[in-house]
Amino acid sequence: MSSVCRERKQVNSSGKKQAAKASARLKIDKPAKDCKRKFRPVWKETYTWLQYEEIKNTMHCVLCRDAYFGQEKCVPFVEGTNNFKLSVIQKHEKTSAHRNLLDKTEAERKVVVAKSVKSRKKSLKEEDSRARFELLFKIVYQIQKNKLSFSQFPILVSQQIQNGVPLEGRYTNHHHVVPDFSKYIAMSMINDTVADIHQAKHFGIILDDVSDVLGSCKDAVFITYIKDCCRHTKYLGLVENYNGVGIALSLVEMLAKFGLPSPFEKLLCLTMDGQPLHRVEKEGLRMALGKEAPVLYSMHCLAHKLECSVKPILFEHPQVRHCVDTLYRLFCFLKDLQKKTGHSIDVWTPMSTMDQFTHSSNPKWLVFSLKFLLATLEKWGTITIFLTDTYHNLDRKMRLDAAEILTSLKNSTFVAYLHLLKEIFEALQNFQDRVADGCPLPCYAVQEELKSTASVIMNHIILGPCLVPVLQELQARSGFFQGMPVTHDFDIQSFHSSADELCRTVSLQIFLMAEQSSPSICKFSVLDPKNWPLDSDTLLGAYGIQKVRELSEEMRPLLSLKCPADIIQEWCSYKAFVQSSLAESLRKDFNSLAAVMISRFSNIYPSICTFLTAAMLLSPSCSVTRNGFHELCLIKESRKNVLTEDTLWQTMVINMNGASLEDWDPEPVVDLWLKTSLRRPNNRTKLTADTGTLSQAHGVNDVTDCVLQNCDLLVITGELREEPMACDNAEGLM
Repeated sequence: MSSVCRERKQVNSSGKKQAAKASARLKIDKPAKDCKRKFRPVWKETYTWLQYEEIKNTMHCVLCRDAYFGQEKCVPFVEGTNNFKLSVIQKHEKTSAHRNLLDKTEAERKVVVAKSVKSRKKSLKEEDSRARFELLFKIVYQIQKNKLSFSQFPILVSQQIQNGVPLEGRYTNHHHVVPDFSKYIAMSMINDTVADIHQAKHFGIILDDVSDVLGSCKDAVFITYIKDCCRHTKYLGLVENYNGVGIALSLVEMLAKFGLPSPFEKLLCLTMDGQPLHRVEKEGLRMALGKEAPVLYSMHCLAHKLECSVKPILFEHPQVRHCVDTLYRLFCFLKDLQKKTGHSIDVWTPMSTMDQFTHSSNPKWLVFSLKFLLATLEKWGTITIFLTDTYHNLDRKMRLDAAEILTSLKNSTFVAYLHLLKEIFEALQNFQDRVADGCPLPCYAVQEELKSTASVIMNHIILGPCLVPVLQELQARSGFFQGMPVTHDFDIQSFHSSADELCRTVSLQIFLMAEQSSPSICKFSVLDPKNWPLDSDTLLGAYGIQKVRELSEEMRPLLSLKCPADIIQEWCSYKAFVQSSLAESLRKDFNSLAAVMISRFSNIYPSICTFLTAAMLLSPSCSVTRNGFHELCLIKESRKNVLTEDTLWQTMVINMNGASLEDWDPEPVVDLWLKTSLRRPNNRTKLTADTGTLSQAHGVNDVTDCVLQNCDLLVITGELREEPMACDNAEGLM
């Protein structure tokens, strides 16, 4: 037993030794205990520069790799290491190379953050500044629109600040800010107009003589063009009107300053107010502009100025001059009597600002108007009785004046001429009402109305139903007229002869205004559907061909189609399209029809739309020019103490071209203000540049007209019939 036990012990002992040796060999073959470690993502939260590559199962330092990768002596944290120990990471963090890179990166990060904060603060400051400037510009716009005194600006700003509006800062405490800011508002509006002109194919110019208002020889310049199915008329400024060539040169200078270096390439129409200076043919305005513009149509009439054009002719007649002198003496006498005694008679309504400035060059013409004539004739008996009753209560000088005035008032010839003048002025007023009120008449109709008015004054006033009863009562020589005593010396034959000569002179003046306009204006009537024959399609098909052929010859330099046959074909297609596709209400309004065709179908009917453009841009019945004359009178009155050429121009542009205070958007003006280097005036700003500098700083680029180009679908957005039809001629629609 003992031997067996010993053997077993030996076997067990040898087995244990072999197992120990095998275990030792296994430990040697296995990897080290550290290599069993894994990368812990939580380390990246503490060490932001640490990066783990899952494919290689290594970690590296982003900063050191970017700086030292590819160098001969690369540390493990550059190439990558699998020794995932926290102590290894901490050891690399303490190296000088890594610390230098870390400091450099941190400094760069701080610079970026500082710039970002500064940029964010600047953006917030600019937003606050923009909002503040928009409010300030709105206050200035309100002052200009309401024609308030410039001194109201700091008061209005103070009121806004008291109401909690954040307006504190510069440009708030002096009234000189108003003209400074107004300059930018006006120039922004002019820039918008110039941008529209660049897009328009043609434009027209309107000249209105405002010398009586300003006291110097000046013309107000308006520019008119077609945009978005509407005719727009904008005020540009004033030019001197000593002669026609001078006006043309001033126009070139003005338009070039506003960004139109070759302005007359697109000029198609010229409308003037009928003053003699504008009608001079030799070395006149039309001749000067006609040399520059390829085609130019002109018209010598503005509806609101017809009376002013006729007055000088009337005033040359001795009897008319005597009537005007008597009425003016009566007006001054009653005015002086009111001042001295406080007792007078109300004959005329109070004078408006327009009345005062319109007749400032010749005060006597203040009573030479329809309003004063009607009031005088209506109260003729009352005036006579009043002067007779108060005669003995007057001082010696006023008695002499009253006696002379009474003698004239009771003169039968004086009474007859008062009625004659009333009839003439009523004919002129009727012309203005027909032309300008309601729906303005097209230019060809205005020319016909001029000739009709000339005919009425020449042939129908003297023998008219209003004047004949007056002449018969005066001819009876009973010594009374309307119950008041008058002289017995009325000679109807002499009156007829003199009055006939006067009416012929006035009629000839009006007729010349129509005749001196472009003779082709009457041809534009064929474009108006109201004048087309409706009896048969055959008559409509042949209608207007000859006049369209003549117009095409005149406008050949402007037409894309040079062949007359193509233009006639386009004309026939246009007539069919208008008759079959457009609504009746649109066909009855020529101005609306022309604006729609020009804006939407000019690429389909290019030649016809050029004819329509010429007919539209002649603007004798333009209400904008009439309102401009009225605004100029109001501005002249309200800006007496601060009215310079700059402030007049700014105020006129804002009042004529600007929208209402509620609809006006100050954002474009603020953009111009913030972009322009001249925007740094103090409270008492000195204007260091003219408007041309502003225009250059905010230039306008040419914009090509792309209306309906490359469109296969024709969309009519105007008024249509219930069943629109296409034209028979397919070529006319392409």
